[in-house]
Amino acid sequence: MAAVRMMDVLCHGAAATTVCLAGALGALDEVSDFWLSYQGIGCYAIDPKHKASFMDGVRYAAANGVETCLWCGHQHRAAN
Repeated sequence: MAAVRMMDVLCHGAAATTVCLAGALGALDEVSDFWLSYQGIGCYAIDPKHKASFMDGVRYAAANGVETCLWCGHQHRAAN
């Protein structure tokens, strides 16, 4: 049995291709209260460091070398 990784689905939707074979992941860390956190902060429960670009459209506005997250206002230096 194979499954597509959730992060790949969030980033690429139906075009997701990264497949994980059952048992190939190794040890997993349980995230306590994940769904409660997800209900409160959405994708930030999955990507708290603002590294991923999810499928739902534009996530950042760039100005003067700084990217601002349009979802929460978090700012970081734009990648060159």
